[in-house]
Amino acid sequence: VIDFVEENRDAIQRLTNSSELKIVVDAGANPASPFVGFRASISAAPQGMTDLKAEVVRLRREKQKLERRLSGMRARLADPRFLEKAPDEVVRGLERRQAEYNT
Repeated sequence: VIDFVEENRDAIQRLTNSSELKIVVDAGANPASPFVGFRASISAAPQGMTDLKAEVVRLRREKQKLERRLSGMRARLADPRFLEKAPDEVVRGLERRQAEYNT
């Protein structure tokens, strides 16, 4: 199995859209043995997802940014002075964006 995976590594990576392919053989197992006790696992890391921690940080920042925008919209739409002075198109635009952010 390991030989097959190694021989076809490029094709497997293309088919799984992976940037990395790892083969881990159970410690103490004989990779040449076809008998019970041989275990191997193969994992493929999707392209662009090799640094999961960085992606989580990026998504948290994006979430905070969107929450600040939504908070600002809510504050403007709750301000009677803003509603009196702002053109109707501006108010409707804010209401539409707020509805989009809430979905």
